[in-house]
Amino acid sequence: MEYRRDIWFSPRKILLRYDQKMQEIGEILKTGSQYKIIREARSVALMLLGIEKLQEREYWLQLVDSKLEQTPDIRTATHMVETDRRLAYQDVEVITLESHSKEDVDDFLKKTKLSAKKSYQKSTIILCHIDKNTSTKSWREISSNLSNIGKDYDIYLLGRTDPVALKYQLARVYPKFDGIVIFDALEEAINKARDTMKFIRSTEIKEWKSDVKSEPF
Repeated sequence: MEYRRDIWFSPRKILLRYDQKMQEIGEILKTGSQYKIIREARSVALMLLGIEKLQEREYWLQLVDSKLEQTPDIRTATHMVETDRRLAYQDVEVITLESHSKEDVDDFLKKTKLSAKKSYQKSTIILCHIDKNTSTKSWREISSNLSNIGKDYDIYLLGRTDPVALKYQLARVYPKFDGIVIFDALEEAINKARDTMKFIRSTEIKEWKSDVKSEPF
């Protein structure tokens, strides 16, 4: 795994590397506990493609070494080139609702990432990847059911809309429902030119280098 804090990967890079890893080791990548962080990185990469489509700006991500940090699962960032050129960070906690689960999405979230036993920084994004083919409640209804949880997080839902094509929908459902963006992950990934970046901290700005030779996993 690549845990360097100065190296950041594009969503496209994560998805391409995931596909390569799948070819190398097969279906165990989808279930093996040792590959959980890789699956989480893929989920966040998909989320970022949707956010990029909405905001028309680049996002980057990196894996977090759980031996050094208990949270987050994945760290993301976007470069504020239009203002002070800083790198703005977001922590992302990932939870996956799998096909065998019969729980409603809102109940599942309240039992897991939104449990009273869990606590994250205010800037944290909670991403629930609905990795199942069966239908759920409307996402607007889920948003309504989460409206009184009293948390300081942004909660996003990600779900696949096609059993074959890599088509997804994404929505922020808390603290309010922002509407759903539908996107083709393959098309969005193809449009990205830069795969890996090295951001170098300086006294005033974040300088950057492209075409860095590094792999996330």
